[in-house]
Amino acid sequence: MSETVPIPEPASALPTGPLPTGSAPVQISWDDLNSDSVNARVELIRTAREVPLIQPVGAPVLTGASGPMGWLRGSVGALALAGLVGALVTWGLVEGVLQAGADTHWYGDSATTGNVLFTLAFALGIGLVVSGWEGIQARSRAKTQAALLKATPVLVGGGLVGGFIASSVYGSMTSGIIADAYAAVTSQGSSAVDAEQIFTQYVQDHLHLPRGIAIGLVGVAVGAALGAASRSTRRALNGAIGGFVGGFVGGFLFDYIGSGSGSGAMPRLVAIVVTGVLVGLSMGLVETARRENWLEIVSGGMAGKQFILYHQQTVIGSGADCHVTLIKDPAISPQQLQLTQSAGGLTARSLDPQRPAQVNGIAIVEQTLADSDLLQVGSTVLRYRSKAAAAPLPGAIHG
Repeated sequence: MSETVPIPEPASALPTGPLPTGSAPVQISWDDLNSDSVNARVELIRTAREVPLIQPVGAPVLTGASGPMGWLRGSVGALALAGLVGALVTWGLVEGVLQAGADTHWYGDSATTGNVLFTLAFALGIGLVVSGWEGIQARSRAKTQAALLKATPVLVGGGLVGGFIASSVYGSMTSGIIADAYAAVTSQGSSAVDAEQIFTQYVQDHLHLPRGIAIGLVGVAVGAALGAASRSTRRALNGAIGGFVGGFVGGFLFDYIGSGSGSGAMPRLVAIVVTGVLVGLSMGLVETARRENWLEIVSGGMAGKQFILYHQQTVIGSGADCHVTLIKDPAISPQQLQLTQSAGGLTARSLDPQRPAQVNGIAIVEQTLADSDLLQVGSTVLRYRSKAAAAPLPGAIHG
């Protein structure tokens, strides 16, 4: 409820009696109008007539993510979790569609075809989940569908092209490895049983690098799709870098994990899951390391969630078409705040006159932001951070 501001009695410096009568006019000088007592009276009247549009909700709780699993709302944790879920989807595609453990396959005996289909399944399984993860977190079907529509062509094209390149690289490198393995067996003059063991072990020990390169190329496609879903070239670059690093490490370890207990479905599951988590984790780490401007939710139902600002103009609201979609707050308009990046800095502009945003507790129409400014939309408080001017803050915000 609004509080009525009492208007004090007129200051003694102002005349309070009846106006003088007679022919002499009342003369008011500029000094009279500009006196401190008149200015104070005008300011009190203006304050009393103001209609409070937004009431304070108390001091924001400057904490990190709430709950024991709140760290998953940060960029790194969220993408790592998306990689995990995507890896489970990938494993289902590999086992169910590609029949990885079967003696014969529906697509024939071509190693190139099998490799391309595997990389395509890998790109789609992990890429679709990672690209749609923000919409899933926002519980918005429309936002998720829009992201998947943008990401799917990139994933299909990248998975196929990357698959052919990876298969070519893998085939070329494995041919050399097999030739070296034969040379190693011949030079040792071992028995047939020992020769087979030496040959197999040599090949397994040297396949890690080509497999790492192959899966790393798939990770590039996943990262590019994430950028396409977010409509950001910079995010596509960050994702491609992180995707390659995570894919390379996961692919390098793939044989160590997958061959540890045979060639069954469960070892492949573990290997694919590790690779998927590494892809998501690496993309999150690269995004965090290369971020320039971002928002941290410090109070509200999504406390701990972080949004990196990739666009010149970023729209914040509850709508699925916003760059930053905030849920769990019915007081937020579909489009409530626009952030515009320019040479002069980041400018915040309210989009809903009925629900103007606040900066540091003051309602605004438009205002240039400084690092650590607090923005309030509805009952949700966000902190703006700028890497160029970042200063240490108390409390932990999970990144």
